[in-house]
Amino acid sequence: MVSPMDRMEARLMNEIIENPYINVSVEYRSRVLQAFQDVEAPMFKRVYQPVWCDNTLYASVRRPYRAVLFDEGRLEFNMPLAPSLDWNMEYHRVGVKVLTRVSDEEVGRAVAEMLQPLTKPAGRVRSFTLFIIAPRGCQPIVRGRRLGRDGFLYVIVDPVPERAVVRAFKLFLNHLVKRLKGFVRALRLEEWMVDEYFKYREQSLLNNLIEKYRLSIRKIFEGFVKTVDWIAGHVQGLEKRLMAEKTLFEKIKPLHRMVRELTDMLRYLPADRRPLWAGSLVRLGEDIHAELILSLTRVV
Repeated sequence: MVSPMDRMEARLMNEIIENPYINVSVEYRSRVLQAFQDVEAPMFKRVYQPVWCDNTLYASVRRPYRAVLFDEGRLEFNMPLAPSLDWNMEYHRVGVKVLTRVSDEEVGRAVAEMLQPLTKPAGRVRSFTLFIIAPRGCQPIVRGRRLGRDGFLYVIVDPVPERAVVRAFKLFLNHLVKRLKGFVRALRLEEWMVDEYFKYREQSLLNNLIEKYRLSIRKIFEGFVKTVDWIAGHVQGLEKRLMAEKTLFEKIKPLHRMVRELTDMLRYLPADRRPLWAGSLVRLGEDIHAELILSLTRVV
């Protein structure tokens, strides 16, 4: 006889199989913020420190200026842009707010909240980009608009948290590449050289030309390039993970249906034959489980 706990567990597993991206607000918020952290948290040590902290001239970038408030669904980090005239740094601030549902009123309140920064870097925040992410809204959207002269707001509605983060970082990458092209244009160079640089790197024309400029110019260029490379690499990895999970989900659905059909067939067998076939199904499940565990150890 099936116990109530077994029935409840089976029902929950059925819901997960039918819809693996359940819109639980706490889980959604945690997964969005964790995915952002996986990309931006190591950037100070792996990206900014090698560029801006390798000599005493730019010693003001001594620590990362970032904050995460999981309970409030907020994340913020500051990206060093360039040295300022007072020997501090200029920064670009990125803010994230995770909502349960998007509406005009909620967006307005979230923007007012995010305009109050969580961190204050040693320098000047020159510009900012704000992301509002939610699993539900009127419809799945990616919408953007300017906030004054120096800010931009993106509203992303997507029930899959990791996919929403991928969209956010792709928008930010587009922003960074545009700024890099503007920087190159200010040096009286051509914008197409940026695309050529990301294709040919050390063999590119831009790489040869940028070496002729003073140290601060080269550092600004290097900082932009390393940031783009870091984010693009992690976004690509996250996209591969999403594709793998989607493929696994599509493969698991027929298997789950087959198990239910086989279980239903047991009812038509004589009572003395049911344990034999039920044992065969259990052993099959154990073999699949053992093979999965073995595959995981090979991957590790």
